[in-house]
Formats: sequence, structure tokens, C-alpha cells
Amino acid sequence: MLLYAECPYDYFADNMGDEYRALIGASSSDSSDSACHTSYDIPGGIYGGWFQAPFDDEDLFARADWGMAIATMPDGAIRVNEESNSIRLRPEDETYLDPRTVIEEHCYASARNTGGQGGWHVYLKMLTPNTMGVAFDQGSCPKSLPADYSVYYR
Repeated sequence: MLLYAECPYDYFADNMGDEYRALIGASSSDSSDSACHTSYDIPGGIYGGWFQAPFDDEDLFARADWGMAIATMPDGAIRVNEESNSIRLRPEDETYLDPRTVIEEHCYASARNTGGQGGWHVYLKMLTPNTMGVAFDQGSCPKSLPADYSVYYR
């Protein structure tokens, strides 16, 4: 099934997963410091990878239209990346909230944008356990999801 990414080191017996993590630079299996914390998905929450169209996991030849990824970097920074927008927040930023804990909605605002423009935000709202409304825009965070949002799927 291609719908959710999982950490392969969690499948090793005993301490072997920790040994592999140590070889590639992570110090323990703690999710905040593991080798996989930037790539797994959390069902029912915003964290992880999202598709541009509904994904049929029973169709082995279905095309996956990868659309957006929400991840936490090893330094604690959050990245929200889609095809034409990318926002990065550091733990000291005002709207910082660990995306692994967001199961309803949150708006991330950053004075920095990897595209070189400042003053951007992204509003993320779970619509169903497998769909999320997403709105990128300049300026500060709105009070609710704007009407002109895009929908992403798991």
C-alpha cells in the first residue's frame, strides 16, 4: 500500500534499528530524533505526504499525483512544500506548532519563504480523515480557512 510512509527501522528486531539509525547519524529511535521522522505520515492529521487527486491503492498501476509534503527537519524546522509554494518555520517562530500533533487545523506564518519572498502563510485544515484544505497566501494568518482553498488527498 502506497498511502502511508512508515519507518523501515521500526521493523528490525531488538536494537538493530537503533544500530542502523546510529550509522546514518540519528542517535536513537525517539521520533523527534529518528532517521525517519521527516518522511512518515500520520493518518488523520496534517503531517506527511499528500496527493493532488484521490489515490486508489487497489489499482497497482495508478498514477500518484504527489502534491504536498509537511515535514519536520532534523533541526526542528517545519517545511510545508507544494509544487509552487514552500514555507519553512523554526521552533522560535510565533505560529510554530509541531505538525505531528495537528489533527484539526492550523495556520503557519513565516516572514521567510524558500522562494525568496517574505510574509507568507499556509492555512491547513483537515476536512475528513483523508482530505485536507490548503490555502497559501501572503500576509498574516486568517481566522479560518479561506474560501479559495485547494484540496489534497491521502
